[in-house]
Amino acid sequence: MKFALTNEQQRYFETHGALELEALLSAAQLSALQAGIDEVLASRLNVPEERLERMTSDERMAVGRDAWRASQQIKKVVARSSLAEVLAELTRERVIRLGYDQLLLPFSTNSNKAPAAARFYTQKRSLKEISALTEVTGGLLLCIRGNVEPDLFAEKSLFPQALGSGTYLSGDIEIDFQELNCRPTQQFLLIVYTTGKAAYTLQPEDPHTHALKNLGYVFGDRLNDVLHPIVFR
Repeated sequence: MKFALTNEQQRYFETHGALELEALLSAAQLSALQAGIDEVLASRLNVPEERLERMTSDERMAVGRDAWRASQQIKKVVARSSLAEVLAELTRERVIRLGYDQLLLPFSTNSNKAPAAARFYTQKRSLKEISALTEVTGGLLLCIRGNVEPDLFAEKSLFPQALGSGTYLSGDIEIDFQELNCRPTQQFLLIVYTTGKAAYTLQPEDPHTHALKNLGYVFGDRLNDVLHPIVFR
């Protein structure tokens, strides 16, 4: 499905660095995505799926990076060209590469089990600041679980309000990740995109900064099309 943007939406994104769009995912797509995420988290945490809710948010977020690599159900959403095409139009980039996905949940800043994952999201940061990648074009923040939460700051919030909706973000806009704690019933999936010329770089504060070494990258390597596919051109 192709999403047609209006001139007003284009101008809004250029002015504010963010644009929320409704109903990016259908009920069926959400259900498959949720099932895929639960399966990947349970496997990585080595627990039955029914015990996931007993795990802390920090523990789940710590293993919630690049889930698309372990699930075709997740990949169908994360690598979906029609979603990337919207960002290409908004940012006027001709080539969009998949950087990574990250599960976002309400978190605890005093967790002893995964303090690095918690500390990383206690400040306002842009996608360029939190990513161990160069050439970050922007991202898509999808609401994948939970009811709409009443929000006095809805006009300023970058977090989508409704299940299946998503906010497109520029690479430079600061995101207040602590707002996650004001949305205890909701879960989000962040998809980060780059240009075709992106490279792997050190991001000292990112608890996942060394993760790509497990795929054979070293700092300074250009991302390749096999491990980080082009999702729109």
